[in-house]
Amino acid sequence: MDAAANGTSVKLSEKLRGVQEKWKANTNGKKQNMLRYAAYGAVAAVILIAIVVGAVVGTRGDRNRGDGSDASNGGQNDGQPSFPLDPKLHNSFWGLAYTPYGAIDCSASQANVTKDIRQLSQLTTRLRLYAADCNVTSLVVQAIQDLKVNMSVYAGICTSNFFITGL
Repeated sequence: MDAAANGTSVKLSEKLRGVQEKWKANTNGKKQNMLRYAAYGAVAAVILIAIVVGAVVGTRGDRNRGDGSDASNGGQNDGQPSFPLDPKLHNSFWGLAYTPYGAIDCSASQANVTKDIRQLSQLTTRLRLYAADCNVTSLVVQAIQDLKVNMSVYAGICTSNFFITGL
């Protein structure tokens, strides 16, 4: 009887070990998943905190800048726009490339350029001009002066021989 009881206890202990190993494997997997989820949560929390801090610091910096430019009034120097602002437009671009309508065939008019600058000044304070011929630069500068907006103009000049010689 001892041998039979001993054989039964060996089988029982082997089954018990198998159950224990499965339980440990499941527990380790659950712990790893929990640790993984905790790590993802920590990373998400850090990113969220960084976004909130950046937004708060960014809005405080815009209010305290004091350099005369104001995104809410289209970059006006004196804070009083000389034209009605479009509420749909916001100073949201660092800069824009601009070529007036009619610049290619030299038919650009001061009225059209002034109309464009009125809208562009509400989107950005920097313009890059690629058309330096047909008096485009002076038309743009005149429109900026007429509207009294705070804008910088970067005039581009082509220096490639391709356009001159066609090579």
